[in-house]
Amino acid sequence: MKLSKSMLFALVIAAGCSQPTPSPPPAAAASVEQPVAAAPTPEAPKRIILMIGDGMGLNYVTAAAYANGGPLHMMSMPEFGAITTHEYEFAGTDSAASATAFATGRKTHYEGISVTPGTTPQTEEDPSRHMTTLLEHAMKRGWRTGLVATSRINHATPGAFAAHRTNRNQPLTSART
Repeated sequence: MKLSKSMLFALVIAAGCSQPTPSPPPAAAASVEQPVAAAPTPEAPKRIILMIGDGMGLNYVTAAAYANGGPLHMMSMPEFGAITTHEYEFAGTDSAASATAFATGRKTHYEGISVTPGTTPQTEEDPSRHMTTLLEHAMKRGWRTGLVATSRINHATPGAFAAHRTNRNQPLTSART
């Protein structure tokens, strides 16, 4: 697929260092002769890659499938999820609030970057106002992480995975540089 200049792809890589999830102990057997075998458990993934196409809702995926003349390879993946990415108060959104929904699983205000709704420039340094991002969760687990973008890395979409700002356009202060 050829990328247009207006498309943004953020790539989040988390290489898990954890061991596979241990099997639960087998349930009590109905009789001594018929032990119950533990159910097999899948091995923990070695890498998790999240790719985000900027402005890429289901309607755009459907349009791309029509333009392609058939289903896209991404639609045949074994796992699929959907998320609402509107901002906290209204059905409308912008890239910052949308990306925050992806990065944290929670909503924020219009133009907010991974902060709780209503955070102001005066309160944005308060850690209780910061919503934990996927990258932060991965780092806490000891996973190696990376963030790659075809736009500026501090653009709203990749920025929501790594920063906490009241407004996506807010300049850095001398204390934060």
